[in-house]
Amino acid sequence: MLLCIAIAMLPVTGEAAKKKKLKPPVKAKAVTAPALAGPPLTEPPALDDFKARIDWATREADGFRVVLSNSPKDETARVLLASLAVVVTSDLERALSIGDSDDAALFRKLVERKLPDTRWRLGWIGRQGAGGGFYALGVMALHGILGPKDPEVACSLFTSAWEKGFLDAGYRLSECLSETDPGRAASLLRAAADSGHAMATEQLGRRCLETPPQDAKCAFTYVSNAAQAGRATAKSLLGWMYAQGTGVSADPARALALYLEAAASGDLSAKNNLGELYETGRGVPVDTSKAAGLYGEAAELGFAPAQFNLGRLYAAGTGVPRDADQARVWLRSALKAGVAPAQKLLDWLDAQPKT
Repeated sequence: MLLCIAIAMLPVTGEAAKKKKLKPPVKAKAVTAPALAGPPLTEPPALDDFKARIDWATREADGFRVVLSNSPKDETARVLLASLAVVVTSDLERALSIGDSDDAALFRKLVERKLPDTRWRLGWIGRQGAGGGFYALGVMALHGILGPKDPEVACSLFTSAWEKGFLDAGYRLSECLSETDPGRAASLLRAAADSGHAMATEQLGRRCLETPPQDAKCAFTYVSNAAQAGRATAKSLLGWMYAQGTGVSADPARALALYLEAAASGDLSAKNNLGELYETGRGVPVDTSKAAGLYGEAAELGFAPAQFNLGRLYAAGTGVPRDADQARVWLRSALKAGVAPAQKLLDWLDAQPKT
């Protein structure tokens, strides 16, 4: 059995608060800490089994609602519901960290439908020293759950959560400080990555790859970890690294496998890169028609590099019938999105003899 009220009563750690004290979401009332005589939350499923955790949290919430229907003033049940809100909002953020927007949306709906009256007690448990209460409120403010979006309030809440020792707040706090305190933001991002936050891990890998001087080995390590955690965008980038031999020995077969995994999860960059493999024949037989189809799937969904590639194929008649009008449509879309080489192809098309 897991007594999740412990989530709400973490000891205060970290530096003293430097900002003005946060106002509670609802006017505070004097509340006596409840006796923990009621039933605790039961043991939840594994962290990576989102569907099971959604079902579990739904059952827990329904169970506490039954308790409250019989005893509306049962403060233990109400505080445990707030603790459940901490768990659910943490799961929502964990789903987003690996790019799972569908399950994140389900966690959001769970908060809105089953835990809409937990906000005051989340503030209360935060003021008792539990960073999880402030973190849950920060997630709600960031995403506009149970109220309007308010990034400024969210950042204040993430600061309070971090200062009270709730380490899950590190990634969002790093985002809050990215412009005002980039040094501390970088430190928080590394801390989040070290704790297993997949989005933070991928971002560090991209920085190693894109910031001069490039550190390809560093990039490979971080991107591999993010891909292993399940981020489709990291799998796509890792596939590119294997295809190019960046930070690792070139391995077209491994690149193909990673692109296929990422594309199956809906990653548009992976579809585009997969198209390039089929166009060039790296690791697969040349199949320009298949390449055009993959470019087309990503282009239709607005991915500018794929729009450029598809326009290029139409201009040359590669894998598709030559069609200058279609080429212009896709090249103009790519140019509008910032793909500068599209202008050269458009100029070349305009210079061709009229037929």
